[in-house]
Amino acid sequence: MTMTMRNKAYSVLLSLALIASACAAETAAEQTSETAAEPLDSAETAEPETAVEQTSETVAEPLDSAETAEPETAVSSETASSGFSAVSAGHFHSCGLRAGGKIECWGGNYEGESSPPSGSFTAVSTDGSHSCGIRTGGTVECWGDDFRGRSPSGSFTAVSAAGQHSCGIRTGGSLECWGYDGDGRSSPPSGSFTAVSAGWGHSCGIRTGGTVECWGNDDSGQSSSPS
Repeated sequence: MTMTMRNKAYSVLLSLALIASACAAETAAEQTSETAAEPLDSAETAEPETAVEQTSETVAEPLDSAETAEPETAVSSETASSGFSAVSAGHFHSCGLRAGGKIECWGGNYEGESSPPSGSFTAVSTDGSHSCGIRTGGTVECWGDDFRGRSPSGSFTAVSAAGQHSCGIRTGGSLECWGYDGDGRSSPPSGSFTAVSAGWGHSCGIRTGGTVECWGNDDSGQSSSPS
């Protein structure tokens, strides 16, 4: 083989080697590009998942706050139901009407004036050494000193307890008083009344027309009601 032929063969082999090397480099570059792209796809896919989790946690927060507030409302409701709706102060004792209708008394209890009966009431009045209340059904019941007479039967809308007597308004509007009747304090006038108040030696009421009328002791003009 001549030198010329050898040079040509060498040139052909060199060209083939260069082509093979170029193809191998191109193939390696493509594989590297595909491998590098995979983490980018994973990262892009992971980001929305993180955002969804954060959004879910944010939405859940108000629900937790609402659940925490419920016991506070229940406590406030329980506290309100145990309060008082009415109160009356006597000489040495007082009585109050709880929201549920129970009467509770405190202070002096010399004649049992601070030992109310059980049951449900709508009104209470105290003075001197006895107290009176109106039961849910409308009947009057008194407790304490009873030396001047017991409470009457029937239905009442109002009651007032004084030192030695008491007065009430019946369902039809008429007045009735019981107890000690010195100076006529337990002898009310006839007619229809909307309010009554019993004092130590006299009593007063408001007639349906709005005028005031008093009866009993008038030594100081306390029973001379204005027109």
